[in-house]
Amino acid sequence: MNVRTFPGTVSQHAPAAKERRVREDLAALYHVPFELGWCEHIYNHITARVPGPQDILINSFGLAYNEVTASNFIKINLDGNKVVDVPGRANARGFTIHSSVHAARDDAHFIAHTHTTAGVAVPFSEDILAVRRARCIARLRRAST
Repeated sequence: MNVRTFPGTVSQHAPAAKERRVREDLAALYHVPFELGWCEHIYNHITARVPGPQDILINSFGLAYNEVTASNFIKINLDGNKVVDVPGRANARGFTIHSSVHAARDDAHFIAHTHTTAGVAVPFSEDILAVRRARCIARLRRAST
């Protein structure tokens, strides 16, 4: 979408400006889990849909949450291919989960998931299989020792 700047003219930089805003918001969003201690390792990710085509932004694999900036995201399409050649790589597993949600839901602009010890409590709902529960208990026991 183009934005009118003066009567009769249209800015060609509007898509880039919108993407920049999403990059800045996503970078800021990465710092929330960091401040809350929800980033125990590098396998967590938050993605954002880029305005326009069905491209998403994902962190470069290996960066800690506090190392993420607006300029070091990787822009990929829903097939997992880099749209722009930049250093780094996307986590394939994170891409698979997030791209599926982005593809299915046009209204899902930002998607986050974490693998924290505290987050293990969620699988203890009545709808989860007993084998899943046993795995979580084992993880909790290992984490507390």
